[in-house]
Amino acid sequence: MSDATTSDAPMDDTTADAPAPAGRATAWVIAVVFAILFAAPVYYGLSDLISYPAFAGGRTPWWLLIAGVVLPLVLYVGGLLAGRGRTPVLRTVILGAALGAANGLTISGIAMAITLLNS
Repeated sequence: MSDATTSDAPMDDTTADAPAPAGRATAWVIAVVFAILFAAPVYYGLSDLISYPAFAGGRTPWWLLIAGVVLPLVLYVGGLLAGRGRTPVLRTVILGAALGAANGLTISGIAMAITLLNS
């Protein structure tokens, strides 16, 4: 009597290791779409970095302005790395959470800059 968990056919590991071409295309499409979406928080951070110092004068919170540019980029790269090897749906969820965090940080950075300016 043969064991139900073993098979007489040889196992082919080459198909399990290499992702399908359609999977690669989907991953690239997801990455490009989210790169376009992450461009907005980066753009807002750059525009604040350029225009805010002229408005604030000597009370410019440089750390906040630099964080407004760097953090969305870090979150995008982190989302790409966290989504590597996952299904397209899970990769989209991870990048969507990173995008939400980037936009939340952008909005809170604007509010914090106004508070720092008024104090």
